[in-house]
Amino acid sequence: MPKTQGTKTRSYEEYARSRGFKLTHQSVDIEIDLCTFSIKGSTTLSISSYKEVSNETVRFNSRQCKISEVQVNGTGSEFIIAAEQAYHGEVEVKIPEEHLPKWVKGGNIEVKVYYKLEKPQGGIHYVQRDARIAPHFHPHMYTIHQPTIGAARLWLPSIDHLLERCTWDLKFTVSNFAKYNMIVVSNGVCIEESSVEAPIDPSSKETVTKNIFKYKLDVPTSAHHIGFAAGPFEHVVFEYGDNGKNHPEISGYCLPRRSAVLKSTFGLDLADRWSFLNDAMKFFMDEYQNFHNHFPNLTEPQLLKSPGFFPYQSYKLVFVENTFAPVTSLASMSICSFDLLHPPEIIDQAYDTRVRMVQALATQWFGVFILPLFMSDVWLILSLANYFALLFLTKLFGKNDMKYRIKKDMERVCQMDVGRPPLVDRNIGNQLDNKDVDFMRLKGTLVLYMLDIRIRRCAYYPGIPGVIASILRASQNNRLKFNLISTRIFTDECTAAVPERVDMIKRFFQQWIYSSGCPKFDIKYNFNRKKMMVEFQISQQNTNAIDGKIGDAFACGIKPMPVFTGPMIVCVHEADGKSYEHMLNIQGSNEKHQVPYHTKYKRIRRNTKRFKEKQAAAKEEMKASNAGSVMWGYKISDSEKYEWEFTAWGEEVDDEKGNSTGETFEWIRVNEDNGWLCEMQFNQPDYMWATQLQKDIDILAQYEAVQMLGNLPSREASSTLLQTLLDERYYCKVRMEAAYAMAKCVGRTNRSDLGSIGFNQLIKTFKKLYCITNGEKYVPDANNFSNLSDYFVKKGIVWAISNARHHQAEIVEFILKLLRYNDNTENEFSDNYYVATLISALGNAFTSDRHNISDNQTEYISEDISDSLEEALQELERYRYRDMMFPTYRNVTTVAYIDTKHKLMKSLSNELLPEDKNLFLIFSLYGHHPDVRLAAIRAIISLDQWKTKSAVKYLKEVAMTDPSLTIRRQLQRIITGKDLGPPCWIPSYKDEDITLTRPHLHAEVKQQSTELQRTESMKGENVVTERKRKYEGVDKTENKKSKRQTSTVDSQIQPEASTSKTNKSSSGKSSKKKGGKKKEAVVQEVQPVVQTPPAPIEQPTQSAETPQLPQRTLLILKMKK
Repeated sequence: MPKTQGTKTRSYEEYARSRGFKLTHQSVDIEIDLCTFSIKGSTTLSISSYKEVSNETVRFNSRQCKISEVQVNGTGSEFIIAAEQAYHGEVEVKIPEEHLPKWVKGGNIEVKVYYKLEKPQGGIHYVQRDARIAPHFHPHMYTIHQPTIGAARLWLPSIDHLLERCTWDLKFTVSNFAKYNMIVVSNGVCIEESSVEAPIDPSSKETVTKNIFKYKLDVPTSAHHIGFAAGPFEHVVFEYGDNGKNHPEISGYCLPRRSAVLKSTFGLDLADRWSFLNDAMKFFMDEYQNFHNHFPNLTEPQLLKSPGFFPYQSYKLVFVENTFAPVTSLASMSICSFDLLHPPEIIDQAYDTRVRMVQALATQWFGVFILPLFMSDVWLILSLANYFALLFLTKLFGKNDMKYRIKKDMERVCQMDVGRPPLVDRNIGNQLDNKDVDFMRLKGTLVLYMLDIRIRRCAYYPGIPGVIASILRASQNNRLKFNLISTRIFTDECTAAVPERVDMIKRFFQQWIYSSGCPKFDIKYNFNRKKMMVEFQISQQNTNAIDGKIGDAFACGIKPMPVFTGPMIVCVHEADGKSYEHMLNIQGSNEKHQVPYHTKYKRIRRNTKRFKEKQAAAKEEMKASNAGSVMWGYKISDSEKYEWEFTAWGEEVDDEKGNSTGETFEWIRVNEDNGWLCEMQFNQPDYMWATQLQKDIDILAQYEAVQMLGNLPSREASSTLLQTLLDERYYCKVRMEAAYAMAKCVGRTNRSDLGSIGFNQLIKTFKKLYCITNGEKYVPDANNFSNLSDYFVKKGIVWAISNARHHQAEIVEFILKLLRYNDNTENEFSDNYYVATLISALGNAFTSDRHNISDNQTEYISEDISDSLEEALQELERYRYRDMMFPTYRNVTTVAYIDTKHKLMKSLSNELLPEDKNLFLIFSLYGHHPDVRLAAIRAIISLDQWKTKSAVKYLKEVAMTDPSLTIRRQLQRIITGKDLGPPCWIPSYKDEDITLTRPHLHAEVKQQSTELQRTESMKGENVVTERKRKYEGVDKTENKKSKRQTSTVDSQIQPEASTSKTNKSSSGKSSKKKGGKKKEAVVQEVQPVVQTPPAPIEQPTQSAETPQLPQRTLLILKMKK
């Protein structure tokens, strides 16, 4: 994270008074020219000075803009572009002498700036249609917003400070061209829309239609959250129905012929035209912000009847191409990627889209309307927005999904929180790495989740939702000064909610917000029969401790917390079937706690006849008492036990396991309410975990039990997991985790030889649920994804089977059979992601890594897979060509093909599968879908193909000048290790980290680039100019010759999977002999055609950019020439 050592963050008042003036209003009047990629116009800044001001100049921010004239109250004024090359890009304007007396006495002035912007390198992105590269694109443009400040000044002269907010009047003029009716979508409310006929240029008699749009934003907003999008958008209104009169209008804008996809994404294609985004708006305004829901004891009628509020009069969503980030939140609008839209038959993308759209809506309150007082308070804004969205997502997806997500996020944070500063970092700079922003958002949300649990324990019913409602109410009633919030203000709100526990709140903030790290608990228990007490030995460490030493971490400025204190809930399920909760007060790093045991305990001899009779009577009594209770897990009859290889607890070995009858307690749960963000090591016997899995209905208890049974593999554990997998009452994610855990129950452990029980049970489960069987023969049944839980479980079982790592040839044959006989003809949903899972699982079955096998198991030696590899490669090529002719959604099949081929090339020997040096380079060219290109780029870097000078030159050129902002961002992230987007105000759930990033990649690329600059002179031309010259020099006759030779080259790119193993070996040897010169030559030939790949098939309802086969052949022909 960039830091500014020794700097002190200032509040808004200090910042404004040190400057001498404040901005009250700004009006913008610009004309957009999509033909020349330029804008021109003027902007007027209304400025009010303080009485004690002594400055005779005014400064504002501007970069890239060519300022022609500056007027102060209509009088021309001198201006100096100070530090134009620096990041701030400030322009200093001298106030004319006739206006100085008024200015010194605290008067108002208007500074009008006339400027022009031509072919900007940042701040604004143009998407143009190209007949060869992108024929399905439509010309449009939109503003780009970087993390924190700095983007608005790239296209608009303004005071680009996050806390400098004012009202806005925005006027845009755009010309229609190429039969497109252009519109502009911007902040606020559109108060006027008109069209005029104007000449193309002063000397021409031809006219063009110019559309004029005027927007008004009465809510004070910073320039950072001002933006627009211009293009031939189609307008779709999200209607509420009869009860939406008091709610702001929600509108969607998309490019031509894509409104059907937009409607299907938000559910507007249904009869009632109702959307989940309308539900979210009503939830945030009505259900959540209603004080009666959080403060039932209030009697003031004005509070009980006061409705919720949305900061703006309307909310707009604009979907564009080649975005810098999936979602960018601006005042009253969001600019989103078109890839978030999906047809109604797509399942997997629907979840991610709903999460991102709800989070973007919540950001309108926290992140746009309410801002952090200091830069060190950024974590609070990110966390409040994410937590705000989480409340509705819990209602939308259910509590089980929320608990599962929280648990997974806690595991991620504990792994990430190593060597990081606390959430409140006083040394934080103005520019944030997006990885640190994601971490602050993720950990901050979990901290608020823990704080909510602790506040509710104090009998304060609303918890954190009530605190957030109080903050929003204060903002609505102008009691929140300048709508700025800090960590201290939030602390005061929490202490006001629980005045009797002020010390607890302050101690919590000091440990989790002002200190860094997460606790790592090691908990052991023991039953003291003499005292009838259950004893717990608890020790803790910090994840930020260096070799277990806190002092070394303090010396590095990390500020880890030495000891985390607070209450921890322990639930003991005793032998009488009752559960007893106990609260352990953690106060030290190593301490002992005792809790009472309630069930009467009598020491008796276990081997007597009397004991056995009592045990049998107890079993009968337990069966009678549990007749009406819920016992989870699929019931396997005695006749099916041999077929399923089912082993109950206590059947295989005559020990004291059984069903834990007569044991001291059934199971123990530590941190039952998930109120601690921590790593926890707590061990109990495996049969107790099995009892917890089958008797505890809490999804967190089930998840913990599944994880531990996977780490304690046995025949009994695999059988219990099998029952979980087959029982539809379990949450689908728990069933998927059970399948992953069953894959570990193979091989030899410290206790016994499990053989392949987990693998056999997984295969048997898949055949039972999703195949048509006849004895030993089987064929996959036709896909039916109407039950979404079964859909996810089906994918989970396939992936678990590929991780079993036993009988590899059988696994490959099984997955190949699923690919060959996959039938989706009668399915109402798409199988794109399911096929992609099968392809990824096929590659996973061949790789040699054993990361999913536990350490105490012996790995089986892989069998000869050469024959299976030939068949697998043929199947992969078949699906690749199928995706070229009939593109899947976002080309997920091709992405899975590239990842699988890359994994095979990296894992298998060169004799089995030689590296194809041209395959990934072709897929990395512009014209393919960004997901395809990113997969290819990751493969290029992972296979060390980038080490040649020409490859380094190619990667640098793509990172700097590629038309796709997504590719630029991700490639820069790989090379430099830094992420420049998305904006820090957008809480995103999905993790986008690239796992193939190399720690020394940036230094190696820089070294190769330096050598390249020494040996190859560009002769004064930049990269863009050279590429344009090469493109313009291509003769048309060359294209004609290429088309005539297309048929002869088709045979050269056919799959080579049918060749024999000996031929592959010889080809591999020949490639080694020729050395690296040929490799450099191939990469060098690829570079001139980076921007000119063949035109892809146009799919109005999808974002498919995969070219057709003959056009792909034309590209390869150019490379070979």
